[in-house]
Amino acid sequence: MQQGKSMFRSLYWGLIVCSAVFLNASRAGALEFVLPERIDEELISEAVPTAFEVAPFLEADFEIGWKKSAPPGVRLEIVPGSLTWVRVSRYLVLPRARVRIELPVETLAQVRIGRSIQAVTPEAPEVPVSLFSAEHELLLVERGKASTYSFHFRYSPKKQISGSRVFVDVSCSPQNVKIVGGESLPANQWVYLGCRMIRSTSHSKLVPQLELIVAWSGISGSPSVISGEAQVSSRTSKASLMSVLLSADKPSVQLHEPEGGSFEIQASLPKKLNRGSFGVGLGPYAYFLDISGDEGVSQAAALATLYGAYSLSENSRIIFFDAFPVHRRWYNDFGLYFDNESSRALDERLSVNLLLGFHWIAFRSPSGPQYRLGVPQGFEMLLRDAFGKRKNMSLGGFFFPLIDGKSYYNAWARVGTKQLFIEANYLSWTERLGNDGRAHARNFGICIGGPLFFF
Repeated sequence: MQQGKSMFRSLYWGLIVCSAVFLNASRAGALEFVLPERIDEELISEAVPTAFEVAPFLEADFEIGWKKSAPPGVRLEIVPGSLTWVRVSRYLVLPRARVRIELPVETLAQVRIGRSIQAVTPEAPEVPVSLFSAEHELLLVERGKASTYSFHFRYSPKKQISGSRVFVDVSCSPQNVKIVGGESLPANQWVYLGCRMIRSTSHSKLVPQLELIVAWSGISGSPSVISGEAQVSSRTSKASLMSVLLSADKPSVQLHEPEGGSFEIQASLPKKLNRGSFGVGLGPYAYFLDISGDEGVSQAAALATLYGAYSLSENSRIIFFDAFPVHRRWYNDFGLYFDNESSRALDERLSVNLLLGFHWIAFRSPSGPQYRLGVPQGFEMLLRDAFGKRKNMSLGGFFFPLIDGKSYYNAWARVGTKQLFIEANYLSWTERLGNDGRAHARNFGICIGGPLFFF
């Protein structure tokens, strides 16, 4: 029996160590690019994930424009119901669709976007196309003679969209990005805005800059910057795609395009970024404590929690918590964990974090103070903007099943912002005392909390 338990513990620790090594290796080897090198090719790729609808665009809102003249006998039509939004990077979502191409008899065709070439045949007359400022080449071969035509899609809505036509990505929510004048853009224009936080060290301080990725559809020339600092992205030659930098000293920028369209972007940026935070939570709990040889407790009681975090990088941090009932029969539960984002889903809104570390429980038994170390491991899922901008929801827990008289469960559901949250929490632990005794606690309740200070 003991040999089996030892093998289980060895396997348990082995899985933890392997997970940590793999996790760090995968994050260290990953290179994150703000934009793909060839955005139009990425947009029509079947490998990129689709995204939530950004705007109520319809296929009929896009017209096909030929650069010079349309080829005789060729008919292009956007397939009804084929318009989808695609996330081409962590910060940018753009639309694509499928086009049905009808050709004259005995004519072969290819559609080229950048280096992507797609054949058109009577059996497969549909090809994916970009609906964002992309030139498509149509190569026709008829009776041994080849000719090339260029076409693109322009936004020409049948019904005007009310409100701003500058659509802001979920990556901009933490900086409270606001748009002024987005509703006054010309009817044939729309903008998608993504945000990337750049962290740099200056005089031992972590200084933020916010990079804005601006995709501006329907313009004929490069946008100009009225105020702020900007540069055209080096990863694209498209005049309609640019990168803008904001800082705490220059937290806004006004963009203007040659045809008269303009709007302003405002953001909230601190002078410096804090690496750490310390907070507290307090609330009523159903409190149960049973220690062999001592009087049990089963009543309502306040439970206090302390929270702390220290950022190591954009996606990893060290966290700690400390929970203790405000009661004469108390215990103390302290945990220290490495928190690392492992994956994202739901159009960059859902993060899944792994929590690797240990906890330490202190309590008093009839024989004196007791201190027990445990290794429950856990996870947390964070849903961004679940109830509006910057109002997030998280679900998570630490788990250690009952093994040799020892167990630990800590599960929570939290809703709120960085300044204030409300949390439902279940906490249960069991520790063995001697040969026949045990200590067991179980708590369930709701607490309200927030940060006390940052550092």
